[in-house]
Amino acid sequence: MDYGGLWTDITSRWPSPTRLALPPVEHIRIIDEALCMSNYLTCFPTSASDRFYYRFTIFDENSPSIANNIRQLAVLDLMSQVSSLIGAPVAYLDFADIIADCRPSHQLDFVASVASPFADSQTIPSLNLILDCIISRPDAHLRCLETLFDGLGGQLAHVRKLMLFGVDPYMSIDWARPFECMRNLRELVVSADEPDDIIELLGSLTTEHRDERTGVTARELYFPALERITFSGMAREDERLDSVAQSLQKRMDLGSPLPVLVMYMVEDPLQPDDERLLSRVVSSLVSLNQMPGDTRPEIVNFVP
Repeated sequence: MDYGGLWTDITSRWPSPTRLALPPVEHIRIIDEALCMSNYLTCFPTSASDRFYYRFTIFDENSPSIANNIRQLAVLDLMSQVSSLIGAPVAYLDFADIIADCRPSHQLDFVASVASPFADSQTIPSLNLILDCIISRPDAHLRCLETLFDGLGGQLAHVRKLMLFGVDPYMSIDWARPFECMRNLRELVVSADEPDDIIELLGSLTTEHRDERTGVTARELYFPALERITFSGMAREDERLDSVAQSLQKRMDLGSPLPVLVMYMVEDPLQPDDERLLSRVVSSLVSLNQMPGDTRPEIVNFVP
């Protein structure tokens, strides 16, 4: 079932607050303005949220500036309520960028849930959003993703798994801002051709403080609790693989070694020299290879 229209036209006729009991449906997709979404979310039970897909425009270059400012404020407000809407701290975040073919636009898919949707077959309370960013100017879409992270704010401290798919168009945002909040992150999945900025941050410090009394300097890396990183679709280049090894070596030197590194290569698998280089800085290296169009990756090598 799809619904598109001004939700406020309907909800304004109901006494507040109102909760709706729905008949069994395969899915519900709501297409509306961002300003209306918070009203909608308060009217439906989060226990069924895996069947709900909310789609709205976060930015449209053809709209007046005031309209886009209102949309941005509405999204910030909506993101600040994610934990409340799903009934628990956000433990899983999934961002995926899709460039629309029919018009100059980016479509950003967002999923937040209390656990990984792949953990088991039980229904997991989650929030599923599709955000349209209608732009033709270079880099205008960057603010869309930044707005989501800014709205989530302190909720990022509870995230244990972060998945970033197709994020090459967003590599120039300041990733340090959201990443420094994710001290409890256990697993990071990055699907990008050139994730160089993220690779660099993996070996960078978030804080460095010297205790004048003891003379001890405390240092903390981004993602101090990280247990697993997966790079998917990354172009194989010697310089980039060297950067991965250098960042992971820094983690080892500073007491936050990475247990598992997964390299999900397309067409160009890791070479033996690559595996030797990377296996020195992680406990386990998993190398996978996939041909374009093949949805079942082949495990090429596992280096304990």
